[in-house]
Amino acid sequence: MRLFYLSLTILVISGAYGTTFKPVPYEHLIRSADAIVSGIYLDKKTIELDNGQLATQMSVKLEQSSGFAPLGADSREVLIHYPGGETHKSAQHVEGVPHFQIGERVLITLRELEDGRMWGQSLGLGSYKIVKIGEENFLINSIFPKNSLISGVNLKKFNEKVYQIKSEKMKMVHSDKYSRNFKKEYFQSVKQSKQKVIRSIASSSLGGNLKKVEDHEKRSPFWLIFLLSLMGLITSIVAVKRKS
Repeated sequence: MRLFYLSLTILVISGAYGTTFKPVPYEHLIRSADAIVSGIYLDKKTIELDNGQLATQMSVKLEQSSGFAPLGADSREVLIHYPGGETHKSAQHVEGVPHFQIGERVLITLRELEDGRMWGQSLGLGSYKIVKIGEENFLINSIFPKNSLISGVNLKKFNEKVYQIKSEKMKMVHSDKYSRNFKKEYFQSVKQSKQKVIRSIASSSLGGNLKKVEDHEKRSPFWLIFLLSLMGLITSIVAVKRKS
């Protein structure tokens, strides 16, 4: 009960003053994550949850995972959720949600909530773009791309840390069907994305701009998602300090 009131207090403060992020060592993200996935970003869409709130659902074609098992032998896609989104009726904006380009390689730390969905941990703080420099791959954090505490880590080193902390390696996700069909699926998704942009531009030129309806009186429960993830990080930091 005390945790609930603490969360509620922080929720009110956060709602009034906006989101504030502070860099933490990437090891703490690993420690508090329920799962970690890497792969190729395909697309996103807005869905409406049972309580009427909006969520952004991102699709990622899996390359590696830890703590996550795809549903079915032929399933090589993970759906990752973030608070907020936009429909033709309304929009709910949440600061700190990451943005990716179709075809980018990404790595995201996840939390599994009571609704059974996988949610991006701590919004953009737990999301990375995978950038190849020379022969090596590096992780660039979505919130702090230039902070060496959380960003710029070598992907191999990150995977080694996952094994040290979780006692589980980042496993390769591969199948013959996946290899044969990925290129076709990827270019189809790019084509569909371009068509959406063209339709949006055409709609705008005809004066059909969508009206965004924002309800500032409603407090989004998604702040609790961020706060619970943040508390998990704080708990892990305190545990590490006590051990030392």
